[in-house]
Amino acid sequence: MHTHKANRDVLAWDVLQEALAQQTLTQKSLLLVENYSEEIATYCQTHTHNVTHWNRRYHEIFPASTMAPEGTYDIVIIRLPKSHAFFDMILHVIAPLLAPKANVIVYGMTDEGIKGAKKKLRLVFGNSTTLLFKKRTHVLCASADEKSVPRQSLDDFATTVPLLYRHKTYMTTFYPGMFALGTLDAGTKLLLDAVLSLIHKRNHLSLLDVGCGSGIIGNVLLSYNDTLHYTGLDNDLLALTATEKNLAHYAPRVKKVFAQDLHTLVEKYDVILSNPPMHTEKEEHTNIITDLIKTAPQHLTKDGTLIIVAQSRLNLHDDFAQAFATVTILNKTPRFTIWQGQ
Repeated sequence: MHTHKANRDVLAWDVLQEALAQQTLTQKSLLLVENYSEEIATYCQTHTHNVTHWNRRYHEIFPASTMAPEGTYDIVIIRLPKSHAFFDMILHVIAPLLAPKANVIVYGMTDEGIKGAKKKLRLVFGNSTTLLFKKRTHVLCASADEKSVPRQSLDDFATTVPLLYRHKTYMTTFYPGMFALGTLDAGTKLLLDAVLSLIHKRNHLSLLDVGCGSGIIGNVLLSYNDTLHYTGLDNDLLALTATEKNLAHYAPRVKKVFAQDLHTLVEKYDVILSNPPMHTEKEEHTNIITDLIKTAPQHLTKDGTLIIVAQSRLNLHDDFAQAFATVTILNKTPRFTIWQGQ
């Protein structure tokens, strides 16, 4: 049984803070990577005013960027991400930005793959030590050497693969850490099967794809309906960058929204659909789905509809019935169910 993510972050921060007490932060240029903790940011800012953030996900306070902001950094602190490929990307992006003898500090819990992170640090920097191990949390440190490392662009980390759907091939670009990287997952395929029959002959529909990822849903639907207007929403800036790249040939009919959920939206849509993300790191959050069901009616046109795919073990009938007059199961397999609310 895993510790709740909030408790994970508290435990990890307690250990990190103890390790940082051994470091000299004053007058150092510091880069915080994948940090969404205001407490950690405040601590760092009280010890050095030169703090820069590199986060890929939406946060009300911290800025997001696809790559680390340009600069020269004396210390980099990285919260170990779930994706090993994204961690590799982080290390290779920051390496050219490090001052001589800069410290790269990585922290995470034992069951998050932190032991593997030590090996990756050695591969990139040639060294890695454990500053502190406590409460199942490891704080690792690597020191930058003085050799010159070439800078890389975001495209250097891109993977472009053909995704096949109904005998059509969609060349799709992914970036490290994205959902279903390089594949068309079964839930998305089932959702597309259900939605295509509903939108195929309707003109000038506005559609919002919540958690759009690579934009493969938009790519398919736009290819079948040449009057459809598609908006992709995601809290991952790298995913939105992929969506923009993958749907560039439909640019006049495509918008992207960088947000955590529907609460900041003002527009209304004829169709809202989603293969909703349910996990943050190791924790499952069904509240992401229930919040989407609850808030969707406020963002739908008069005859609008919400269609989502969810794991079949989840019974969402009561949630849909509270938000919509009509609840329909469009398809069901042992793994996934397609729910519609109108």
